[in-house]
Amino acid sequence: MKSTKYYLIRFAFAMIAYVATLSLALVFLQSFPDTFLRVPAALLPLIPVFFGLYFFIQAMSQLDEMQRRIQFEAVAFSFCGTAIITFGYGLLESAGFYSPGYLYILPLMVILWGFGQAFAMRRYR
Repeated sequence: MKSTKYYLIRFAFAMIAYVATLSLALVFLQSFPDTFLRVPAALLPLIPVFFGLYFFIQAMSQLDEMQRRIQFEAVAFSFCGTAIITFGYGLLESAGFYSPGYLYILPLMVILWGFGQAFAMRRYR
């Protein structure tokens, strides 16, 4: 049985690869605006994201029951918070607010997951 630290190190490398491929994709897209490779270049950062999610799920499977409960509550907080914020902002868009697109949903989920972890960990001290 491998430690959670092992999986988190692998996850960190996947996220470093994500930042690198995202940077390369953005430079490519700006440098070559009229190429048929735009779609594959734009989707290239998804490859390390898939690996990162795989390593994350492996790490979560190694947690004890209390840590799993904390993570479950954090994910539930993130899910509900993201639903409320995106739905509420969607209503504001119908009133003329700027439409930011889907790119900000995942970072919002991760930020709310972090807050959810902090709240859940505080409850179980």
